Amino acid sequence: MPLERFMEHRKHIKEIASETYKKIMKDGKKAEDHLEELEKKLEDCTLEGPFQGQQKNFCKPVTYLQPFATNINVTKDEKFERARREIGKLPECLKPNGAEDLMHFGAGSINLNVGPGSCLWISCPIEYFNTVDSMLNQRGGSWTKSAVWPLVKDLRTKGIFVEVYEQMAGDMVYVGFGTPHWVQSVGFADNISWNIVVPTVNQLATAALIHDYHMSEPRPENVANWKPPIMPLEYMIWNMVIKRKEMDGEMKRAVKSMLMRSLANAAAEEAYAIVKTCPIVNLADVPDVPAVARCYPCDRVLFNYLPVHQEGYIICFQCYFKRDEEKLVHVVQRYEMKYLVELFDSVIIN
Repeated sequence: MPLERFMEHRKHIKEIASETYKKIMKDGKKAEDHLEELEKKLEDCTLEGPFQGQQKNFCKPVTYLQPFATNINVTKDEKFERARREIGKLPECLKPNGAEDLMHFGAGSINLNVGPGSCLWISCPIEYFNTVDSMLNQRGGSWTKSAVWPLVKDLRTKGIFVEVYEQMAGDMVYVGFGTPHWVQSVGFADNISWNIVVPTVNQLATAALIHDYHMSEPRPENVANWKPPIMPLEYMIWNMVIKRKEMDGEMKRAVKSMLMRSLANAAAEEAYAIVKTCPIVNLADVPDVPAVARCYPCDRVLFNYLPVHQEGYIICFQCYFKRDEEKLVHVVQRYEMKYLVELFDSVIIN
């Protein structure tokens, strides 16, 4: 199949999916009708694309390429009645729990296929992460920039244990945190997922590795092509201390090491704001500051110091540095540095 045809199809699918998204946001009461309309449009523009998996005859005649929508709270939004109904069938321990707020970011995920179509999954254990990453790099890709995987046969040639399976309507998949995986809808599938936390030092260490992998990726001039970490790791570890979560000695050592890095970064950002003679204001004095703040240009998660651009949006110091001629209105301080130091000292390693 010519690459040009593939990319044209991808662009068209994104356009009609975005159009449906706008309709749902505008008229949520007819969300199901809009989704049915989307399904018909997708059926009219399917693209031949066989998948070769575990079985030699594993082949699906059509594939839809749709944009991935993330960070939408379907449990509280009336627009997603069908999704909420399916989630309600799960045992309490597997349901998304907004009451735990930031403690439910990352460390593993539940993926539920509401249907009516199925989804194709390809995954491998995290032990093969570096090998798969190397294969992507050889092709000019990476985890943060590539939307596709290497061929399954190439992965197996490298000795990588690969699982290929079909998630039917009503099936649930648990994805261990850090597990490399790739998912493709086969037909029209309403697929929803949410993160769960298993508070162990291994999970936290894996979260840190994945976070640092994203942060170490060179940021291109076009920051839209840079994929920052989705999980707000700094918020997560500080929240663990604020809420006095129980931790054993090994967990405390891991958490304190991460807190040290965060604290040093916060001190450096405070010093930079002072050098730039930019006013530092308290969080309580600024309305509508998001619970998890991100840089508007690059989407990077910001923790304690939130620079506010003259046009009203939040911007990280790295992006602002490239626009030094522009002005900041002020820098919002989430917590007093003295308070963060006290929290840091409260983590005592025996």
